[in-house]
Amino acid sequence: MRRINYNNTSEKTLQRLAADSADRLFDSYAMGRALRLAARGNGQVSPNSPLVGCLIVCENGSIIGEGFYGADDLKHAEAIALEMAGERARNSTVYVTLEPHAHFSRTKPCTDALIKAGVRRVVAAMIDPNPLVEGKGIEILRINGIQTEVGLLEQSARALNRSYVEQFAARAEQSERITSPQFLEVSLAN
Repeated sequence: MRRINYNNTSEKTLQRLAADSADRLFDSYAMGRALRLAARGNGQVSPNSPLVGCLIVCENGSIIGEGFYGADDLKHAEAIALEMAGERARNSTVYVTLEPHAHFSRTKPCTDALIKAGVRRVVAAMIDPNPLVEGKGIEILRINGIQTEVGLLEQSARALNRSYVEQFAARAEQSERITSPQFLEVSLAN
């Protein structure tokens, strides 16, 4: 067996690459679990509501909170998971299948709860297509110093929320038709 001698820089680089690869693999696992949690809400929420799952992982990789949005509880997935995690949520990573909302509705903004809990990082599978949210949640988290990533297993999240995504696409298309200028062809011939 031939032994390869790496210099210190190469070895450190390989260790960093291995750690980054392991982190990405764990992120995919965690988001997959959040998607499975979200699927539990299927049939419990109206077709106009999204299926959302949330998983909270502490710094050592242990799962400390999880939740999904369901009809029995008006709490959002993030609120349920944060409640379960309690004080341990500080410096944690949150995996959520849909961008946390930043507006007041039937519930308080999930972004406020995440900021208050002191989470370090939020990984969202997709941006919420609802114009009330649509990137605002991620922006508020970033402004408040929370590391954010969007797009991990996005296609799976979109497939899970197909009817939710399609309703906003249809509304945008309808709005575009209403607001786009209409041209009338006039003939000046006798």
